[in-house]
Amino acid sequence: MTSAGWRALLLGLCAIVGSLAIGNIYGQYGGPNSTSLVGQWGDTVGASSRAFHLVVLSIDPGHGADRAGLRPGDLIDVRANPPVQRFWLFGQPPTGRVVAVVVRRGSQQHRFTIVTQTTTPLRLLLLTPIWFGFIWIALFAAIIAWRRFDDPQMRALCLLLIAYGFWETTNQHYITSDSLWVLVTAASANVLGMCAVAFWAACAGSFAPPRSMLRRAAQWLCYALVAGAVAIGLLKIAAIATLKVDPIALSAAVAAVPLAAACLAATACTLLAIGATQGAERQRAIWSLVPGAVLIFVGFGAEALQGVIRSYDLAWGVYYTAAALNILTPIVLTYVALSRRLLDIGFVLNRAAVFAIVSGTLIATFVIVEWIANEWLSVNHTTSAVFGMLAALAIGVSMQYVHRTAERFVDRVLFRKRYEDEAALRRFAHEAGFITERSVLLERAVAVVQASTGADASILLLGNGAPRVDENDPALVALRAWHKPVDLAPLTSSALQGQFAFPMMARGELVGALICGTKQDSEVYAPDESEALQLVADGVGSALGLLSEDGVHQNGSLSAAIVELRAAIADLRDSKK
Repeated sequence: MTSAGWRALLLGLCAIVGSLAIGNIYGQYGGPNSTSLVGQWGDTVGASSRAFHLVVLSIDPGHGADRAGLRPGDLIDVRANPPVQRFWLFGQPPTGRVVAVVVRRGSQQHRFTIVTQTTTPLRLLLLTPIWFGFIWIALFAAIIAWRRFDDPQMRALCLLLIAYGFWETTNQHYITSDSLWVLVTAASANVLGMCAVAFWAACAGSFAPPRSMLRRAAQWLCYALVAGAVAIGLLKIAAIATLKVDPIALSAAVAAVPLAAACLAATACTLLAIGATQGAERQRAIWSLVPGAVLIFVGFGAEALQGVIRSYDLAWGVYYTAAALNILTPIVLTYVALSRRLLDIGFVLNRAAVFAIVSGTLIATFVIVEWIANEWLSVNHTTSAVFGMLAALAIGVSMQYVHRTAERFVDRVLFRKRYEDEAALRRFAHEAGFITERSVLLERAVAVVQASTGADASILLLGNGAPRVDENDPALVALRAWHKPVDLAPLTSSALQGQFAFPMMARGELVGALICGTKQDSEVYAPDESEALQLVADGVGSALGLLSEDGVHQNGSLSAAIVELRAAIADLRDSKK
């Protein structure tokens, strides 16, 4: 596939994940009086040892299952319900549905009617961060797809985030419908989301090539295990829809072994990749692989625990923890990627975008506060209107302050490393003119550029005593003609080797070039970074010109002294004669 094709595909998948996350939010808040469209049974269930029977693990007192008469330990016969309701039994139904279930309690069989209820406001509020985390993951993956779509390593990381996003946003506890095809489609996408583990292993395998035999074996073992887990998941969907196979057996702990083993194999791939790398590449491996691993373990682990926990409150507590980690992990990943320049999004995240995000977040915060006041404080219409006006006034008063704070936060936190490196380049560009020794000037220039960019750097000098380069070299011609940085990649016939060459000018003449190679993290040079590098080249070029001029004056003085000495010697000889 071409690079443009990869970009279009990845961005399209990110858009789908983001849309699903927004759909999840609507499903939770789109009901009457901002209630959830996704209903709750009021119980948790798991696989039982009896074919075609789910076991009730816990009951929420006072809610649907409890009011209907169900008790922990009851066995629900899924064969008594139509396909759509069977999918509900393995997940959640829409709010307000009346569902009859056949229950075996000991040696007796009962029939109970459950009226599904909405999620309580407190539980809904505590769970809300998880959907914003999904949106954040989709946006972060989209930035990778936009900026680094041509890098196989970053594509694997992007696909990891996308697959995980699909797995989470199609979770049977967050999405429901009265339509069988919607339920089957969502369940299938959920199963394919397990491919996130395979992309995790693929990303680990892209570090420190060539891979050892052990690394290749661990990677292919992970792929095989993921394929087995996906096959079991798709078979379970078919079993729920048709009952030709017992879906309960495919929900048991044994059926989860392939996925658990795949996670362990991917962990081994990660540890081996980190062990095979060194220096900056090791840091990139750690920060690229560990956050994705945390996401996968938290998400898959939280879902796996739902089938064994026998406390309803504890089951919800697991989701609260997952919600917190699902938004915390992408925030940490974003911070690390920006601060350590694993991903420079200066082209994308400009001040206008920051202001728009901050403004939207601020307005959404006040809307939520107003909703909480209306729902929980039981205020009347007049009080609600007054509260709304106060909220609008607070938005207007705080907007400028919040924007200033956000601007400082972005500069000092998200782009701290970037600005520190740029400041170091600009500082040396000013100091270069005060260095009095030629060799010290060149050594410090190369050292500062390498430390600030993470790329190999060198300086090519022209003139007397410099290595011979054809004056008609295409790169030198471009530097001499335009006095601007030159991209060396298209100039294959040039003797200058690197990614960019920055002209070093003195009194209008080209005296050399600052050559920067490809960065260790394969990131592109940002415009402000290129500007700072050009300032360094200008400063070093001017300093070289001054040093050369001083040398000319010194040589001239020495020549004059020699001439005078020779004249004096000649006069002395003449006097002796």
